[in-house]
Amino acid sequence: MIKRLLIMGLFLLLVLSSCVLLNKLPSVLDVSIHGILEVDQVLVGSYTYSHPHTEKEGASIFQWHRSSTTTPNVRELIDGAENTEYRITWADVGNKLFFEVTPVDARGRSGNAVVSLPTKEVPFPVSLTIEDKTVSTGSFGTLDILGHRLGGGIRAVEIIIEHDTDFVDLLAVTEPTGQEGNCIVTFIPTGQDHISHILVGFVNPINITDSKTVVTLVFAAKSTPGTTELSFSSYSPDHNGDEIATSVLKEDETFVEGINLSKKGMITIYE
Repeated sequence: MIKRLLIMGLFLLLVLSSCVLLNKLPSVLDVSIHGILEVDQVLVGSYTYSHPHTEKEGASIFQWHRSSTTTPNVRELIDGAENTEYRITWADVGNKLFFEVTPVDARGRSGNAVVSLPTKEVPFPVSLTIEDKTVSTGSFGTLDILGHRLGGGIRAVEIIIEHDTDFVDLLAVTEPTGQEGNCIVTFIPTGQDHISHILVGFVNPINITDSKTVVTLVFAAKSTPGTTELSFSSYSPDHNGDEIATSVLKEDETFVEGINLSKKGMITIYE
């Protein structure tokens, strides 16, 4: 009888020990983000995996989030950003980024998700961007071309815009607010309906250390509803192979280098 009780006791002890072992879940520490905080740069999320019984790591789950300064306590899940690496996009500008890890061990058991501290706000790169606009069919509208972090002593900006003439016509350009009398704006014929060549000159060089409107475009929306893109481009005025491209000239007669021109403007036309 005593021997049987001992056997039963050892069996229960083994069962309880197994339960304790099964209830031990993986965890992560030191969840952090590394890399250059700039559009088109790749960030890397890192962490330290841990398990109380040295169980190997399985397919841990990763997710990137963003939050804006207007809603700092609300994290927006970034669709498709489910790896340890993340390439910063234009949608992230002005937002802070977070890296989240849910540890999973080799048996498929998951621990608690841990979120990194936020990055600083993603800044505009050295760039020119085209504003987005929404207008009705057959109406007129304006949109701004903005410069970001171009530096001091800006003398002139040459802009080549490509657009779809099935949706919009670019009619005119106007000087930006605050530069009246200091800005000379010229529309240069290109011989191509879908290409517009704009030259903006400043009598007194200006500084664009943050974000500033360079020129305002006036456009006419046609009768076709839909969404169309405006993008920076280049063209050959004499069709001899020599192309004119968007550029920024400084007062020392040098050009601003490394300008990001990838941000397209979207015009949405509704009935």
